[in-house]
Amino acid sequence: MDEMYPRINQLANEQVYTFMKENEISPLSYHFSDFFDECLDRYKIKLMEHHFSNQQIEGLTLIDDYGISFSYERDNPEVKQNFTKCHELGHFLLGHPGSLFTELKGGSDSKHETEANIFSAIILMPAIVLLSKIFYRHDSFQTVMKDLSVSAEALKFRLLDIFRFYTDEKYDSIVRVISAYQKGIINGVLKLFDKIKEKVIVKYETIKIDVTKMILRKVKKTGFVTSLEFEELLEWKLCKSIIQQNSDLDAWIEYDKGKRISYLWNKKKISKREAKFKARNLLLMKF
Repeated sequence: MDEMYPRINQLANEQVYTFMKENEISPLSYHFSDFFDECLDRYKIKLMEHHFSNQQIEGLTLIDDYGISFSYERDNPEVKQNFTKCHELGHFLLGHPGSLFTELKGGSDSKHETEANIFSAIILMPAIVLLSKIFYRHDSFQTVMKDLSVSAEALKFRLLDIFRFYTDEKYDSIVRVISAYQKGIINGVLKLFDKIKEKVIVKYETIKIDVTKMILRKVKKTGFVTSLEFEELLEWKLCKSIIQQNSDLDAWIEYDKGKRISYLWNKKKISKREAKFKARNLLLMKF
């Protein structure tokens, strides 16, 4: 494969695998919409439909003084709309230069359009997700399509890219295996995944996450988090660092019979007394 795929694969994996780990989303429950919606929220991206009589424009990205907006063809099938959404997100997250991107029907051979297509396929169908669903759970081709909200064509091309990237198998051989899998014959695709599973898992496991972000996300959501969920909170230096940088939070440690629990709470949501009560109950139940 050319040099483009490995580079985009690495960039996309960093984005989506970090998201999965920080939000504790398992490969078997992943769906692109969670990642996509968080990106819309984080970067304040507007999403809308458009329609042109000849449906020649699949997607548009506009970046100007008013912000960032994506649009997609209203009358396209949902699976095509999904691919277009992730394609437009690809232009933005990959940092492509320019303020206007147009995805035309029939595609384009331009470098940036090709990169956005690769990015979209990876976000829709991460390798670790396909490995989990197909190799470990033996999901059918049709089940994977439905679960991930993608077209048959998109899934076939994604599997082709994965096997070409991770193996030395001949192109025609890979195509036959994928075609057989689509018809319900899974043995061939299982053998290919068996050859590459360690490489796919290593790619996933090498993505490291910022535990502090996970702790802050949890305490923002629930108002309370403990070392039973994040052992790192037993390090008092980390607790002090977090509360010094977040004035709404406070931290403490409870001890009982040689056991301890460290906890953070949002002072605007939970009183010190309530936090202490919750922590002591958890400590008693745990030990």
